[in-house]
Amino acid sequence: MTRILCLLTNQHGALDSETSIQVMDLLKEVAKDRLVVMVTHNPELAENYATRIVNIKDGKILSDTNPYIIEREKNKKPVHKNLGKTSMSFFTSLSLSFNNLRTKNGIKRKC
Repeated sequence: MTRILCLLTNQHGALDSETSIQVMDLLKEVAKDRLVVMVTHNPELAENYATRIVNIKDGKILSDTNPYIIEREKNKKPVHKNLGKTSMSFFTSLSLSFNNLRTKNGIKRKC
């Protein structure tokens, strides 16, 4: 099944009531296998035809009839299995650090 997004705004603004209903019935049929996003100022039309209604004002969501809820158990912090354990011993780390300092410019080695 191919998913196609149909984005519509003021799709029935200049239509008479009967034609507007016909258009909405066609869109409902199209929406069976495609995503149809419709912008309207007619809440009655939205109530009659939409499967989800999101009310937005000034860029903020006022209401959503089917909000996306993040499940807390799926969004747990990662657990570090190697917490507190180092990949090298303290002596090896210290030896590498001193060797690094010794080989830097400005620190001269006395023979």
